[in-house]
Amino acid sequence: MIKQLIKLVDQVDINELGMRMRLEAEVKRFSKFQRAIGAEEIKLESEEVNIRQYVKYLLKEGSMVEKRELLANLQSKIVYQDKTLELLINIPQ
Repeated sequence: MIKQLIKLVDQVDINELGMRMRLEAEVKRFSKFQRAIGAEEIKLESEEVNIRQYVKYLLKEGSMVEKRELLANLQSKIVYQDKTLELLINIPQ
């Protein structure tokens, strides 16, 4: 199920995560850590890509609390049907 959630991350608008500011702060904190230890910083094309990668990392390696918080703040609905997960995107009317 985690693998299916990770695939859905690419379809989600980052602004829908509801945690954007916290995720941005975590990505910046990690980059600062990399510079402090002299590790080669991973260069990605944009901040949005960094956030998506961090969300995928949280889904794989994060604690149950982090995963729960991430999914609770998702504004779109995830539907489990026929053994697959689907994302129902909220469309403003």
